[in-house]
Amino acid sequence: MNFIVLFGTFATIFYILLLIIKRRKTLPDLFLGLIFLFYGLNIGLTWVELYNAEHGYPCPRFLNISWLFLLLHGPAMWFYIKSYTMRPYRFRWIWLLHLVPFTAFTFAQYLEYFSLSQADRIRIFSEESFKENTLYKISVLAIAVSTITYNLWGLKLIKEHRFQLRNHFSHVADMDLRWLEVLIIANLVIYGINVSLFNLDLIFGFASYHLLMELAYTFATIYTLVLGYYGIRQGNVFVSKDITLVIPGKKAQERIRSRSPGEEDETSINRLLTDMESKNPFLDPEITVAKLAELQRVTPATLSRVLNEHLDQNFFDFINRYRVEEFKNQALSEDASRLSIMGIAYECGFNSKAAFYRAFKKHEKCSPSEYLSRLNKK
Repeated sequence: MNFIVLFGTFATIFYILLLIIKRRKTLPDLFLGLIFLFYGLNIGLTWVELYNAEHGYPCPRFLNISWLFLLLHGPAMWFYIKSYTMRPYRFRWIWLLHLVPFTAFTFAQYLEYFSLSQADRIRIFSEESFKENTLYKISVLAIAVSTITYNLWGLKLIKEHRFQLRNHFSHVADMDLRWLEVLIIANLVIYGINVSLFNLDLIFGFASYHLLMELAYTFATIYTLVLGYYGIRQGNVFVSKDITLVIPGKKAQERIRSRSPGEEDETSINRLLTDMESKNPFLDPEITVAKLAELQRVTPATLSRVLNEHLDQNFFDFINRYRVEEFKNQALSEDASRLSIMGIAYECGFNSKAAFYRAFKKHEKCSPSEYLSRLNKK
């Protein structure tokens, strides 16, 4: 497994180099680079510790350091997600409080371990007597709390981000960070297993520290490889989209839904529904709330408010409902036989199979093929 840990170290270096030579760098690329840096230090120093143990401790000053960088994984991922989901992005100095746990434990580790002589450090590490120290037990718990908290926080940010997108775009597949959501859930499961093993070891002492480290960082290597593959491909979800996204709170949503439309809003609603039937703007695969608002001669904020307050829909669902209805109409036409299911879907404004099937199943409670099969039986 040492080879896998060493491979993980070089993989993070490779990804950092890819980000450095990348032509069109974005703010998320910077935070992605920091994630790779912290993972690289974490995994690389773990490999050094394992090498020390197997070769008579030639580099004792690098013992018991790697675990500290686990406290930076969560904050780095939080900043990464925030750089994608906050529009416009504005750094706040209070966010530096995310670094307090890392700083505090580094100072405590210096007093407890780093200030000792090299001989004492080797003895404590080789005998694994540090497991009996209060600092070690607290650090294991702190890492568990930090990891779980930041992963859940990240999922919350992505969920809110997806809510924002659906109020502005009719296609969100390339922007909704679904891959990152899946990766975070997988990370939660993996960390849950690792943390459980470390905590159970504190109680039952069933495994060596080295074995637990090898297992944990093998998972970390795989996680880093997947994150790098998708993260570097993602780019900026808002390239050439100068928009400000705002999420109304739950109370605000309930309040606006209870309002009755005034005369001005009724006019806007009637004009909107008439234009949707006569001008078919939903057939444009790249239609956005800004484009539709321009057609309606209102601001994007006004259109979004009308959809949410009085039609109880976000822009994404509103547009795709019309596309689904258009698909159903075209499926009944004589020309439908010359096109495949996706051929008709593309004609109706969808630009991907996944988006089409997801929207159709949401609105019709069945797949497109099931719907067509029912039509043929009638």
